[in-house]
Amino acid sequence: ILYAGTADGAYKTSNSGASWTPTALAAGDVTDLVTDNEGVAKRIWVTVSGQGVAYSSDGGTSFQVFSAGLASLEVTSIDLEDIGVAKRIWVTMAGGDGIAYSDDLGQTWSGGAGNGLTDRQLNDVAIDGTAKRIWVTGDNGVFSSDDAGLSWADRSVGLPGRVSVTSVALEPHTGEPLVSLFSGEDGGVYRGGGLRAAWAPFNDGLGELRVRRLTHDGGREVTPGSFETTF
Repeated sequence: ILYAGTADGAYKTSNSGASWTPTALAAGDVTDLVTDNEGVAKRIWVTVSGQGVAYSSDGGTSFQVFSAGLASLEVTSIDLEDIGVAKRIWVTMAGGDGIAYSDDLGQTWSGGAGNGLTDRQLNDVAIDGTAKRIWVTGDNGVFSSDDAGLSWADRSVGLPGRVSVTSVALEPHTGEPLVSLFSGEDGGVYRGGGLRAAWAPFNDGLGELRVRRLTHDGGREVTPGSFETTF
C-alpha cells in the first residue's frame, strides 16, 4: 500500500498508483507522513499544517488529530525512532520549539530543542538509528543531536548562507547525510558535511537546483525531488 499526502488530505493506493482512494483524513494540508507497518500498513502518522499530527491505527480508515504540547501547529516533517520495542515520534515545526517528540503514539508532545538549536524554522528530520543521532534541517542550516535532543551542534560548514535547507536523507549503506537546498543559484544536493568535513555540492546531471525533498528506497539510491520534477 502506498500513501500520498496532498494539500487536501491523504490518499492511498493498493495497486501501485493505478487508482487512488481518499483516507479518512479528507482535508488539511499534509506536509509529511510516515508508516509503521512491518509488512502490513496499519499505523500511519501524518503532519497536517495548522492542525498537528494525525494518527491512524487502521490503515487510514479513521484518524485522530493530536496537538497537545506542540508549541507550533505549523508541523513540517515526521520520523520514527526505535526505542527498544517502542516508537518515539519526532516532528519538526516552523516556529515554537522547532522540534518535538512523543512517546505515546503522538497523543502528547515534549519540546526537543534543548541547547544549541539556534534555528527554530525547521523543515525536516531524519533519525540515524545506528548512531542514535538526530539530524534536522532548517531555513538557516543543519543541526544534529547525539543525546536525544538535549543538546545540538551546528553542522552547516560549507553550505551557502541564507538558503533554506529543505530536507535531509541518510545514505542507507553508510549513514552519510545528504541535504537538499532550494535556490536557483546555490541550491541542489550537498554531501560530505556533517561531523568532520564541510559540505560540497553534489549536482552533476541535476538540471534543477530548487530541490524540495530527498528520499531513498532503503538500500539503492537517494533521489531528489526538485521544483520541476523528480530525478
